[in-house]
Amino acid sequence: SFITLFLFSFAYGLYAFVIPLSFCIGIIFYALYFLPKQLSLFRNNERYPELLGLSSNSLAIRKLVSLAVCFSLFVFTFAELQGFQLFLVKLLGNEPLGAVLIPLGLVFLIAIYTSQCGYRAVISNDRIQLNLIRLGSVAILGLVVYAMVQALDGRPLNELLEVFQISFSPIALSSASTIILFIVESLIGFLFSQLLYYDNWQRLSFFVSEQSKNGISSSVLLANIRSNYLKGSGELFLIYTVPIVLGLSLRSVGKQGSIDTLADFFVHSWSNIPIPVVGPIAVILALLFMVNALVSTAEVYIIGIVNSVMEDIFGLIDKNSSDGTQEADKRELYGARILTFLVCMAFLPLVLIQPNFEQLFNYMFYSANGLVGPLTMAVLGKAKSPRVILACIGFGLIYPAVPSLWPALG
Repeated sequence: SFITLFLFSFAYGLYAFVIPLSFCIGIIFYALYFLPKQLSLFRNNERYPELLGLSSNSLAIRKLVSLAVCFSLFVFTFAELQGFQLFLVKLLGNEPLGAVLIPLGLVFLIAIYTSQCGYRAVISNDRIQLNLIRLGSVAILGLVVYAMVQALDGRPLNELLEVFQISFSPIALSSASTIILFIVESLIGFLFSQLLYYDNWQRLSFFVSEQSKNGISSSVLLANIRSNYLKGSGELFLIYTVPIVLGLSLRSVGKQGSIDTLADFFVHSWSNIPIPVVGPIAVILALLFMVNALVSTAEVYIIGIVNSVMEDIFGLIDKNSSDGTQEADKRELYGARILTFLVCMAFLPLVLIQPNFEQLFNYMFYSANGLVGPLTMAVLGKAKSPRVILACIGFGLIYPAVPSLWPALG
């Protein structure tokens, strides 16, 4: 997301802020509308492959949805690792081996502790990771402010205004109708996104089912979760604006939108800071921002893949146990650990593959959208036939691939 939003700022100018704003509106809509309707599902530790299977009265649909979930989570994790590696390749320059070894090391580290400690260990890291992301955001903004002061020092006011006017205007949006369409697409596109995120269901099911066993009422749980969602949406908006602000600041001084520009900023932005220690610390915090953002999602996605495979495809996990595999017998526990490790190891050879990021991001963001209709209906208590759900999933998986296979149709 950091790299994508950074590049979007060059193409869309100030309109790039529509994307994080739409994302946060989607969070608010989810908290106010869908969350109350899902609370009973979370109490029963019921995730959406099971929900769609029950609503369609089809075990095959449950397994199919689970496969689609696993595919989506795997592609997202792959994209995160590749995006980070691509940035490292540009950042390290003369040390290309390091750009490969660092992502490989991260994957191996995630494999060790997720396979040994499970989901509880993953969520126990969240607070530390969030604090490092907060510190990294402040560090990046500090570097941006310093770089802008240095670059614009001594320019007359009219020249500064002209520079900012040019840098904030959109390139990819050529007319008022395209701008309106972009805003509407962004708002609608993110409106149901929180409902689709399997890791949301995973976290909330874990939390609500645990709290329910402690006798916490539904009204208290709903108020607590909703309050945190609404507060979190504001903080997420601020965090997601950081790469956009960085991109706009570089665009205002004539830089081009590329990974090279981003890497060059982190290599040179701190070198002239008068206080010797401040520059390196700011860059280290910025890199920790990226590493923690990657790890905090990758580890949850990997656990999500393992959970979905074992619970929905093979039926090996008792969903009513307090924390999944810990109350399963030893054979299932070892199976979960082995599968977690193998899923992580599957990413190691893929780190060496350089995808077309434009096509990958398009497919990644849109391929799961076929689930929106069936999932919305299921949450609202309206059953759909297996054929309808199958058609929706198939459409979602196939349609985003069309522009890649036949560019003329894009």
